[in-house]
Amino acid sequence: MAKILIIDDDVTTCNLVRAYLTKLQHETLIATDGIKGLTAALDNCPDMVLCDIGMPKLDGFGVLAALRNDSRTAKMPFVFLTANEDRENLRRAMRNGAEDYLVKPVMPKDLYEAVESCLGRRDVPTGVSESQTNSGKIQGGNEDFAKTTTLIETFSLEVPEGYTRGETRVATVLFSDIRNFSTFSKILDPDEVAEMLHAFFTRACEPILQQDGWVVKMLGDAVLAMFEPGEGEEDNHCVRGLQAAVLMVHAASNFQAWIDHRFGKRGLPRFAIGAGVHTGEVVICNTESGEHRGPVIIGDTVNVAARLESMTKELGWSIVASRAVVNAAGNRIECGKSQIIPLRGRTAPVDAVEISGFKPLTDSNEHSYHDIRRAILSNNVAIRAAITPAKSADTGSAQALPEIDGYRILRKIGEGGMSSVYLGEHIKNGGLQVIKVMPIGNDDDADALQRFIQEYALVSQINHRNVARIYQQGFTDSDAFIAMEYLSGGDLRENIGRGLTPTVALSYLLQAAAALEAVHAIGVVHRDLKPANLMLRADGSLALVDFGISKILAVDLSATKHGEILGTPYYLSPEQVLGSVVDARSDIYSLGAVFYEMLTGKRPYTADNAQALLAQHISAPVPTLPTSLTPLQELLNRMMAKNPDERFASADELRQFAVRVASQFGVAAGEEKQPNVHKEFEKTQPLHVLVNVGSSGGEPA
Repeated sequence: MAKILIIDDDVTTCNLVRAYLTKLQHETLIATDGIKGLTAALDNCPDMVLCDIGMPKLDGFGVLAALRNDSRTAKMPFVFLTANEDRENLRRAMRNGAEDYLVKPVMPKDLYEAVESCLGRRDVPTGVSESQTNSGKIQGGNEDFAKTTTLIETFSLEVPEGYTRGETRVATVLFSDIRNFSTFSKILDPDEVAEMLHAFFTRACEPILQQDGWVVKMLGDAVLAMFEPGEGEEDNHCVRGLQAAVLMVHAASNFQAWIDHRFGKRGLPRFAIGAGVHTGEVVICNTESGEHRGPVIIGDTVNVAARLESMTKELGWSIVASRAVVNAAGNRIECGKSQIIPLRGRTAPVDAVEISGFKPLTDSNEHSYHDIRRAILSNNVAIRAAITPAKSADTGSAQALPEIDGYRILRKIGEGGMSSVYLGEHIKNGGLQVIKVMPIGNDDDADALQRFIQEYALVSQINHRNVARIYQQGFTDSDAFIAMEYLSGGDLRENIGRGLTPTVALSYLLQAAAALEAVHAIGVVHRDLKPANLMLRADGSLALVDFGISKILAVDLSATKHGEILGTPYYLSPEQVLGSVVDARSDIYSLGAVFYEMLTGKRPYTADNAQALLAQHISAPVPTLPTSLTPLQELLNRMMAKNPDERFASADELRQFAVRVASQFGVAAGEEKQPNVHKEFEKTQPLHVLVNVGSSGGEPA
C-alpha cells in the first residue's frame, strides 16, 4: 500500500481518483490548491503525487519545481493531471521532470498503469527492472543487485558532447525489452540473472553502436537508444534505427544457443525480445543527481517508442514501428502487417507497422538477409508463446475454448474489438465454419452487443455469391455467437501484399461492386469496406464479410452519436469523417480507396497521425494513378469524388461503368461461373476471366 497525494481544485476529480486508488488499498491525501499541496507533500513525504497543471495560488509547474529542489522530495514520482493534451504544456512538464501525465476525466486503467509504473520503479537500483522487483525472486537489498549493476554499467556509452538541458532535437528512438524476464528472474538467482544480462547486452548493444546510435539508458532488461541525423544528405537516422532493431532481434535469436548451453536444464522459456521504434522530437534532460549523471531523453517520441514496444506482446510482432518512421526510412525496410492501434495517453491512434527485415544492397550476401528474416520469425513465435492464456478464477487453469452446441471449436483464429473468432467444425455435417463469439452481460458493452446481433439480422437477408453466408445465430450462458461461412483463401489485404495485375484488380472490383449491389438492395450500408473485409474462397471468388457496424437506412438500429466515427481511417468516406449522414455512395468511396490500393499496392492517403489522414479524405485531391493505368483514372475519380453527388449513384451504375472499362484490359463479363482468379494471377500469360456480375447469386462455392 502506498501513500498518494492528489492536488486538484476540482472536487469531483479528487473524489473519483481517490475512489479508484482506494480499490487498490492505497492511502490518499487531498489538497485543493498548490500551496496546500506543496505543504502536504513536504510534511507527509508521500510515495507519489498526482497534481493538476492549472492549480490556484501555485500552479503544477511551481509545485513540481519546489519538490525537485528539496532533497527529501527530489525523487518523488510526480504525475500531472491535465484537462487537455496541449503539446507545449506536456513538453514543458516532461522537461521539468514529471514521470507521466493523465488526461481528465481520468480513466481507471490509465491511472492504474501510471501508478504501477511510477511505484514499481521507485528506489529500484540502476540495472534492475520493475519485473525483477515484483517477481519475489529478487528483493531490494543492494547486495543482491551489486553484480547486476556493475556488469550493466560496463555497456554505458560515453555521453555525446554538446547536449544542453531542455534542448529539443529530431531523432529516431528505439526501446527494447526482454520478453518473459520475470520468469527468468524467478528461476535464476541474482548472480545468474546478472550473468545472462551481461552476456546478452554484450551482443545486443553492438548493432546500436554499429548504426551510430547512442545507448541512452539501461533499465534492467530494457534498452533505450537514440539515432540522430548524420552530416551527409544520404544519411537516414530512421533507417539506422530500424536496422539496429532488426539486428538486435537477430542477436536475441542467436542468444538462445547461449541460454541452452548455460541453463539448458532449468526449464527457462525461449529467449526473445520486443522492440518499438518511433521518430520525432525528443527533449534532452540532464540528470543532476544519483550515480548516473548526464543527459537522458524524454518526450512524446520516447513514450510512443516504449508503448509500441509494449504492443509487441499483444500483436505477436518482434518489432513494432510507427508509420512515420517507416515512411521516412524509404524502401530499404521490409514490412509485414500493419494495424491502427490506440496508445495510452494519446487521443489519436498510431498506425503501427510490423518490421520483418531489410533489403540487401546489390553487393551484399543475400543468404545473411534470409537468416535475419528467419530470426525475426523465430522471435515472433517466441513472443506469441509468451502470451499466457487467462486463468480461471475457480481452478487456475487456462481458459478453455468456448462451448457451443452443435459445433466442435478447433482453435482461435482472430480477435478484434469486442469479439473473438474461432474455427469450428459443424458436428452433423463435418463442415468447417467460422464462429464469431462475443461475451454478454456487461452493460457497458450494450451498443457493441446490439451491433453484433444486428450483423446476423442484416446478412441473413442476403443470398448472393459475393457476400459471405451466415448460417446461425445463438446464445450460450455467457456469450452471443454467429456461425458463418469459412473462407479459406485469406483476405484481399494479403493478396495486395503479393501484388495484383490490373486485370485481377478489376475482377475483384466487379465482384465487390456486385456484393454492394446486393447489400444496398435491402437498404444496408456496410460502412467498413476495406481489404481485410473482402475475403477469398478456395476457388478464388471474392466475398464481402463483417457487417458489425453496418447501418439500415430506413431503420437506424446502430445509431451513432453526432460526430462519432466508425470504420477504418484509411478507407473512410468524407461524410463518415464529418459524422454526416451516409448512404450507399459512402461504400462506393471506400471501395474506390481499396481499388487504388489494389492497383498500386499503396493506400490512397497516408499521414503521421489520424487527424491528418482524416483531413485528406475531406479535402485532398483524388490520387493520380501511374501513367500505365490512365484508362482507369476516370473510374477511380468517380468512385472517390469528395462530393457524394459526383460519385456513381449506385453500385449497379459503378458496375456497368467498370464492365466497359474492364473490357479494355481483357476482363469480360458474363453469366458463367467465375474461375479461380487467384490461381490465374500466378500464371505468366495474360489473364482473361469471366466475371459473374449478376445482382442475385446462387449458393456460395
